[in-house]
Amino acid sequence: MNLIIPYELLGRITVIALILFLVLMITGLILAYIVFKKKRIFFPHFLLFLIDSFYMPSKKIVSLFNGNEKMIDIVGVELRNILLEEKFRSIPYKDRIVLLPQCLRSLDCPIKFSSIEGAQCAKCGRCKVVKIVKRAEDLGYKGTYIAPGGGFVKRILKKIKPSGVLGIGCAYEVNWGMLEVSSKGIPCQGVIILRDGCVETDLDMDSVFERMEMVDNGG
Repeated sequence: MNLIIPYELLGRITVIALILFLVLMITGLILAYIVFKKKRIFFPHFLLFLIDSFYMPSKKIVSLFNGNEKMIDIVGVELRNILLEEKFRSIPYKDRIVLLPQCLRSLDCPIKFSSIEGAQCAKCGRCKVVKIVKRAEDLGYKGTYIAPGGGFVKRILKKIKPSGVLGIGCAYEVNWGMLEVSSKGIPCQGVIILRDGCVETDLDMDSVFERMEMVDNGG
């Protein structure tokens, strides 16, 4: 016997689903705005679920009202940092890597890129990358890699097999990079650069070192 659903009932179900969709998305936007402006966080797991679930519609709404589209990614990074911090702290330095964007390099940087292994800093001292590399070496990090593109993250995770990752880049790249890394069960932390762009961007070194040096209370 075939089950026939009346058009009226189907219409009501559709309307209810649409209303639920809008309520959840608006709730996520309100909570994200509070995090972005007030730095107050409520229900981090639930909010991150909403941000990931309604990512594109939320960005379009923010843009429609002339807001800062980066808000969604920035809040995503902040939430992932909070939720993954404890596990990241428990990972020894020797099992962590740092991933850097190539936009941090100086225009006069002499290094060459490999699509497989990215690039290793030449330590020419022309940009802040060398400071990050040296600090990572002093701490005993497994490696520091300059990424030529988004697909590099998957390749380096497969090859190096780190247990923890610190990612640096623009809000969009860090947010989705952390999603990619954490989905593989790898604790991570992210730092967003201060100024977006394709070349010679900048970042807060204190924020980078603070994340790099995170360790659990046991030392």
